[in-house]
Amino acid sequence: MKKLLSLSLAIIMVLVCVVSCSDKKSEETTAVTSELTTTDYLTDITSIETTIETTIETTEETDETVTTEQTTEETTSAEPNEKVTKNLVAGWLFDSIENGYVKDVSGNGNDAKVSGSPTIVDGKDGGAINLSSVGDHLFVESSDNLKFSKSDSFTVIVTAKWTGEKPQSWPCIINNGLDKANRKYSYFGMWIKLTSPKMVFGITGNNTEQNIISYLHNDIDKGWHTYKIVQDGDSGNVFFYVDGIYQNCISAVDVDSDVGAFIGYDGSDGDKGQFLGQIDEILIYNDKSGLESVDTMEYGVFKYKSSTQNASIELPYRFYLPSDYDINSKKQYPILLFLHGYGEAGTDNVQQVRVLDVDNQLIKRLIREDNCIIVAPQCRTEAQYNWVGVNQQWSIASRDILPKNPTISLEAATELLKTFISSGKVRRNKVYVSGLSMGGYGTWEIITRNPEMFAAAIPVCGAGFPSHAKELVDINIWAFHGTADPTVPCRGTEEMYDAIVGAGGKLINMTLYKGVQHDSWINAYSEGKLITWLLSCEREME
Repeated sequence: MKKLLSLSLAIIMVLVCVVSCSDKKSEETTAVTSELTTTDYLTDITSIETTIETTIETTEETDETVTTEQTTEETTSAEPNEKVTKNLVAGWLFDSIENGYVKDVSGNGNDAKVSGSPTIVDGKDGGAINLSSVGDHLFVESSDNLKFSKSDSFTVIVTAKWTGEKPQSWPCIINNGLDKANRKYSYFGMWIKLTSPKMVFGITGNNTEQNIISYLHNDIDKGWHTYKIVQDGDSGNVFFYVDGIYQNCISAVDVDSDVGAFIGYDGSDGDKGQFLGQIDEILIYNDKSGLESVDTMEYGVFKYKSSTQNASIELPYRFYLPSDYDINSKKQYPILLFLHGYGEAGTDNVQQVRVLDVDNQLIKRLIREDNCIIVAPQCRTEAQYNWVGVNQQWSIASRDILPKNPTISLEAATELLKTFISSGKVRRNKVYVSGLSMGGYGTWEIITRNPEMFAAAIPVCGAGFPSHAKELVDINIWAFHGTADPTVPCRGTEEMYDAIVGAGGKLINMTLYKGVQHDSWINAYSEGKLITWLLSCEREME
C-alpha cells in the first residue's frame, strides 16, 4: 500500500567550475534545471551559491496482510473495499439503487440521483449500472470536495463498457462542471468521439466552449476498460491513462464549477451526449495516487552556471528515490543518470521519461526494483542545447576528436549527477548512465569525459570516440544497436566495441539486433538480464 511522504526542505546547490578538457580527459555534463532538487532529500552540501526550496513527495510501500478465519459453522463478514480510503472524496460502485439513488461509498454524501430507467447488472467487478435508453443518467449535486484548483491533486478512475451504439454526438461517461445550456465550461470529463470512435478526455477551466482534449491513441472497442484522469498539482500537469497506459498530458486548470456532475449523459439536447453501456465504478480521490509508473517520479529544475563557457542554463529533470529512502539513514543506493533521445527534448519535464509517448522500460523496470536512485534531465530542442554538439547530424556516427568542452546541457547534467553523488546517499562504486539515440551519443561522451565516475553504461543506438577507447576499459558497458538503423548507423556502436576490445577492454558487451531499425531501445530495455546485470556492476575504488 502506498503512502505519501511530503518533505519541504531548503537545499544548497553547488555551482562547479568545469575543468578544461584535454585529449585524455575532460568533464562533460548535461544541462538540467531544478527547483525541486533531489538534493532536497540529500544530506548537507557545501560550497554554496544557489539556494533552492523544494517540496517533495515520495511513496513508501508497506505490506499489509489481512488474516481471515473460517469454520464450517461461521464465516467472516465481507472485507472492506480497499478502494475506499480517506482520500476518496466520491465513489460509486453501482451495486444497487436505493430510493432512486446510488450511494456515495466515500461517506461524503455525494449520492448520485438516478434518472430514466437504468438497471443494475453484473459488471466487471461486482455490480454495474446499465444505461440502455436515451435519458438514462445520474446526477450528483455540486459539492466543495468535487471542486479542484490547478494546484490541487486529484484522481478520477472510471471502469466502463460501451455498447457501440451511437446517439447524435459525443457520448458522455462522466463530466463534472459542464452545463452547455448555461454556457458553463469549467469541467473535467470523459467522452467518446464517434467518428473513428476514440475515448476523449477533457478538462478546461477557462469557461469557454473550447475544450482542452486528449484522444486515446487507439479506437475504442466494446470491452471493459479503465479510464483515468490524474492531476498532479505539484507539477501542474494532468495525465490521462487507459488501462494503465499513458495517453497524453496537458496543463492543469481550475475546475471549481457549481454545476455538479453528470454520469452517462451531459444534461442537454435530447440524445446528444447519451452514453449507452455499463459503468462498473467511478472513484474520485483528492490525491495523485492514480499516477502510473514513470509519472510517479518527482520534479526538479537544476540551475547551472558554467565557468568555462560563461553561460547559464536551467533544465528540468525528474528523479526517483526508493521508497525506503531516509536522509537520516546510512543506507546508500546505486544511481542511474538517464539521457533521453531527441524525440523527447523540450521543457515540459514530462517526455524524457518516455520514448515517443511510451514508458521508458529501463526506468520503469528500475522503479519496480525500488532500490536505485534515478535522475532523468531534459535538454532543449535547439542544437546548441542538445546532449552533444553534432548539430543534430545523427548520421555522423563515430567522431575522431573529443571537443574541448561538452555542450552546456551535458555539462550541467554531469554537475547534477555529482550533486547527488556528493550527498552521501549514493554508492560511489555503483554510478550508472544510459541513453538512447541522441542520449546514446551523450552516454558515450559523458563516460569518455568522466571515466573514473561510472561503474556501468548502457548506450543504445549511439556513437562515441574510438580514439579514447583506452580510457573506457574499466567501465562495464553493454551497448545496443539495430543493424538496419537508418538514423544512427550501426557502425557507431561497432566501432566503439572494436576499439575498446582492441585497447584490452574485457568488460564490454555488444548486442546487435538483426533487421531492427532505429527503435532498438524496445529490444534493449526489455532484455531479461539487463537490470540484474546493471545492478551487479561495481567499480573498484582507489
